Amino acid sequence: MLPNGGGYEKFAPGSEEMAGDQTKWAVETYRFDTALIAACVGERVVLNIFGVNAAEHHINIPDFGKSFVVKRGMLARQAFTVKKPGLYPIICITHQPSHRADLLVSSCA
Repeated sequence: MLPNGGGYEKFAPGSEEMAGDQTKWAVETYRFDTALIAACVGERVVLNIFGVNAAEHHINIPDFGKSFVVKRGMLARQAFTVKKPGLYPIICITHQPSHRADLLVSSCA
């Protein structure tokens, strides 16, 4: 059984997605490459996220009050300054629980 949410899809043997293969199951998941982004306190972070799969991804970075949409074939850009150390989630609301990344902010002193 797959976790709830839109982050995983499974395809049965013989399905159209499996090109009629009668022997294999397939599971796909959405994810960020890279899933960990590092920054130092006081730095300006610029995220450039290119949409590859799915028509759109609703992205939320709750600790920085950022919400935006990444569309397939398009580049979405978000910029903000990090002010305190911590580990902050970057979440695709559309494809939870698998489609997420983390922003690690260190003092770098």
